Amino acid sequence: GTAENALILDLKQADVLISAHTITQILENVVPEEASSIEELKEVNCELLEWAIDRMVALSQSLLDGFHPLHTMLCGTNAMISAAGFLLDFYTGTDCADWIQSREVGCSSKTKALEAYGNIIQYLSTKYRSQPMRIVAIWKKSDLNVTSTRGTQKSLTANGSLVRHCHQFITKLFPALLAVDRGVGEEKKRIGLELERQAKIMLKITVTFNKNQFFKICSALMKMMDNPKCFTTMFKFTTVMLEKNVIGNNHTLREFLKWLSTLAAKCMDMDHSVERALNTIADDLIQVLSEEVSQLIRR
Repeated sequence: GTAENALILDLKQADVLISAHTITQILENVVPEEASSIEELKEVNCELLEWAIDRMVALSQSLLDGFHPLHTMLCGTNAMISAAGFLLDFYTGTDCADWIQSREVGCSSKTKALEAYGNIIQYLSTKYRSQPMRIVAIWKKSDLNVTSTRGTQKSLTANGSLVRHCHQFITKLFPALLAVDRGVGEEKKRIGLELERQAKIMLKITVTFNKNQFFKICSALMKMMDNPKCFTTMFKFTTVMLEKNVIGNNHTLREFLKWLSTLAAKCMDMDHSVERALNTIADDLIQVLSEEVSQLIRR
């Protein structure tokens, strides 16, 4: 047919899947600190990065929705692991180009990057549940930085790497969301929605799979841990984070307490310290709710 009648493929359509290898190549050439810093290419790179993140969200979500024959060709494990590493660097602003580091945490591209990262973690943790060393390759560079900082060349075990990554989300990235200045008016509403979505994704990355997105990352990682001490360690640093921060959103607080309860159920509570901590949290929660009810009655 003629050029006028030619079929045009819109690469932004949700049902068009781009291979993980292609997306990873784009991320590799745009995200790292040593990537091109030519000012004239900044706008092009920005648009390219947004497109790559959108495509990875679509591809990773299709993996979770169900297996398709093309997935074996589109989603090679090594490419997915590399993509996950770049997405996490982009979200945290680690080892990134200057224009990426300056992005606010409340922007939609960061939420999408975290969503794609969470989907990849959820997929790989299911595929390699009995082979966690395949997953921890994502954080190999940061794990090496931690061990070298401690003055030891001893590498982290799979369980150690999983717990360290959960620790990063629970004690650093999640509290960072709580401290973000949300602005006023419509801007406050927009940023608030983005931060709430990110919070849900984080907690879901760290328990059992559920429909909530913050706990997706931590939930998926926890499924691969096979040492009861991991859960006790995670419970302890989670309660410390809860003591040091104020969670103003009741929905996020409810999901956080669900996550804490799931952790508690997996702990070997020989000295009843977990039980005492839960009782303290319950007492404090009842006190806060009682005060809120009293204030409403007085009004």
